[in-house]
Amino acid sequence: MYRVLVVADPLDDLNIAMDSTLRIVQEMLERDSIFEVFYCDYAKLNVEAANFLDALPASRVLHCDVNDANFFGLDVRRTVRAEDFDAILLRQDPPVDARFARCCERFAPIANKVLFVNDPRWIAALKEHILPTEYPDFSIPTTVCHSFEELISAVRAQRPEAVVKPENESSGIGIVFVDPQTPAEGLREHYSKYGPTVIVQPYLDEITKSGDLRVLFMNGQVLGSVLRVPQKGSRLANFFQGGTGAKQDPSPRQIEIAQSVGRDLMKKGIYFVGFDFIGDLLSEVNITSPTGMAQINALNGVRTEKDFNDQLLRLLDKRDESR
Repeated sequence: MYRVLVVADPLDDLNIAMDSTLRIVQEMLERDSIFEVFYCDYAKLNVEAANFLDALPASRVLHCDVNDANFFGLDVRRTVRAEDFDAILLRQDPPVDARFARCCERFAPIANKVLFVNDPRWIAALKEHILPTEYPDFSIPTTVCHSFEELISAVRAQRPEAVVKPENESSGIGIVFVDPQTPAEGLREHYSKYGPTVIVQPYLDEITKSGDLRVLFMNGQVLGSVLRVPQKGSRLANFFQGGTGAKQDPSPRQIEIAQSVGRDLMKKGIYFVGFDFIGDLLSEVNITSPTGMAQINALNGVRTEKDFNDQLLRLLDKRDESR
């Protein structure tokens, strides 16, 4: 039996209808002869504790059903050792702030001893909005701005419009659309709030014509996809910004890109990825806590969490064989 620790946001903060973590855990519990699952509330972690790895507050998960009003059942909380688990799923949502980075840093010493999904060393080091710059042949042209002057220069260079994104936020938070000739002072408030590093990309019409496509990838397998369509009057397709889901399979080019970039990230221990495409170009590469399972399942009559856990088992079995 494999022991799995899920480090996630507080249960009260989870959106049951949309949460991928709950679906992963529910599927694990259905394989109760294979998995024993524990839940650790990220908010209760003392990231500065000297004995951090030996004193994690966690509870064994007794019950998980997203269709049940009492969707999650936990045993009494106890102190557990990180090294006593075969796998640790880091599922806390961004922003990747100082506490998030510190949490990853504290788990890093055992990253070669326990299977992490995903590797904490790279979660902290790789920024989701910047990661596409490492694959320029596959991605929307992306400029990383480390100063206000660089931001102004990058905005001026875009046609027909600039998209400005924070470095560490998610769910469409802080994304604005800017005319290239916007006065500098019109951008200062945004930079003051989200700087010192912000990202600039050109606006692509495909976002309003068709939306953006989320493609979920786990350990070499494309799990599924969902087209995110902005609500009327908006250009933000993210579900948390009011976007709706529509059924659409990835194009051959999108699959090629997901497989190519996914294989490269797997070398770093980044196994679970959410690729965001506008047209056939990558706009973001989500590695902290990829979502979209619920929407993919509902639109396609599938259970992506089953394929996810099949791939997790392959990773665990391969790890056992190599020891």
